[in-house]
Amino acid sequence: MTLPGESDGDQDAPRAERVRVPLRHGGPSASLGALLERPAGATPPVALVAHGRGGAAGQPQIAAIRAAYARRGWATLTPDLRFSAGNQSGGAPEAFTMANHLADLRAALDWLCESFEPGGGPARLGFAGHSMGAWAAATLARDFGGAAHLLAVSPVLSGEALLAARRALGRDAVAALRREVPGAEAEWPGHDARPALRALTAPTAVLVGGEDGLTPPQDARAFFAAAAAPRFFAALPGLHHCPEGPDVDRALDVALAALGA
Repeated sequence: MTLPGESDGDQDAPRAERVRVPLRHGGPSASLGALLERPAGATPPVALVAHGRGGAAGQPQIAAIRAAYARRGWATLTPDLRFSAGNQSGGAPEAFTMANHLADLRAALDWLCESFEPGGGPARLGFAGHSMGAWAAATLARDFGGAAHLLAVSPVLSGEALLAARRALGRDAVAALRREVPGAEAEWPGHDARPALRALTAPTAVLVGGEDGLTPPQDARAFFAAAAAPRFFAALPGLHHCPEGPDVDRALDVALAALGA
């Protein structure tokens, strides 16, 4: 017998498939790879899950988010956003911009709204993201207008906050960023999650590693404080920027319950 919220082995495992998401802003043949996971049966609610800079749909911290949704019967669409060394969607990592990260995630949202089901998009849509993906998810959730919730893990509060965290880590960390993304110091300060969070009526949950130096707990707390409908916050002791493991799984379950997922 299976209790609500528990898995009954493989029969409850989500079906996974790779899909292509067209990019209207990237030329006539441009597209993203994306991982679509959905449970069997009737049309499920869906979460759009966004990785951070340099990330991919298959990263362990992203897999933990997807699995938490699957345990609650949700489908997930997790695109491999471009300009990442971690996936095959294309674009030089050195050319990464926050604006492009958001534009690619918006293309995935458009695909969901048009193609998830033969009749269109899901009836219920949540937004989730890690790091830079949490900033992008917050912005899109606000723009979407009917978001079920926002789940933010190790969220970027703003481009300026992320640069300040780098400076706090020391000169070597700043030099590494300048090599990785030469345009970061010019482009990132133009982006801030707080205006979107203040306008977002959907409930918001935030998780962060207690030892995270890139998106430190005080920045995650400021992200949560800016939300118009804050529901759950957790700083997980001993964990860093890409949290995974049993404590994370439990915290994700509690967060999604608090969000009504």
